Amino acid sequence: MARFQDEGNDALSPVPQSTQVPQSPQVPQPSEGDSVLDVSVIVPTYNEVTNIRLLLDRLGATLAGLNYQIVVVDDNSEDKTWRVAEQIAQADERILVIRRMNQRGLSSAVLAGMAEAGGRSLVVIDGDLQHDETKIPDLVAAVLEGGVDICLASREAVGGSYGSFRRRRKLVSYAGAAMARQLLGIPVSDPMSGFFAISRERFELLADDVNPRGFKILLEFLARGPKPTVDEVGYEFEERVNGSTKLNGSVGLSYLIALGHLMGQRLRRAFDRPAR
Repeated sequence: MARFQDEGNDALSPVPQSTQVPQSPQVPQPSEGDSVLDVSVIVPTYNEVTNIRLLLDRLGATLAGLNYQIVVVDDNSEDKTWRVAEQIAQADERILVIRRMNQRGLSSAVLAGMAEAGGRSLVVIDGDLQHDETKIPDLVAAVLEGGVDICLASREAVGGSYGSFRRRRKLVSYAGAAMARQLLGIPVSDPMSGFFAISRERFELLADDVNPRGFKILLEFLARGPKPTVDEVGYEFEERVNGSTKLNGSVGLSYLIALGHLMGQRLRRAFDRPAR
């Protein structure tokens, strides 16, 4: 199933326009008597044509024991990742493809996918094969059976590893995580993770408050609103094999800006509390 979104021209960079945007059916929501989805897996993509088919195959194998849905949110990739995903979705109704025509950005893509998802739990995983999809059942179990608001896949937890990260990149990651924990008071080992599960209740509670331009969407769900209950699952980070990294020189600045926004929000909330 494919869906096109024309969301207004607030993109960070120009996006090629489509001459015709076909209408697509609405995502079927569970009705009375239907089984409810255990999990919706959100896969934000941009230029991942060399990875998307293998990732969808792996996700299907991993999720076989669950009632699931996969939501691919593609920012109109120049390499036509969306087209490959749509071809696969034609043969599998559990896959929904959203092609965003006029917007780019990882956080906003994740939020767009979550807004269309029907699962009781929502998992976010990158489209570059660097996250270990076999950990998804553990993440989902922590949310649906353990009752936590968020379960993150952590490179720092027991069983976790940064894999073949170079020393400089490890130091950058360590520093970023330490800043988040110190400034935001977030007691998790890997707050910069992009691989996590969140309960539908937590998402719906914060959906209107989350910054769609935030650098790390997990930070938004951790730092905003009431303090969440959290669990962690260790995983080994894999090096990218196909495609090119999205990291560039502006990433560090974007992260500092995101932390500043969240810190300001926490301070405003603290000052707004009525005195006892």
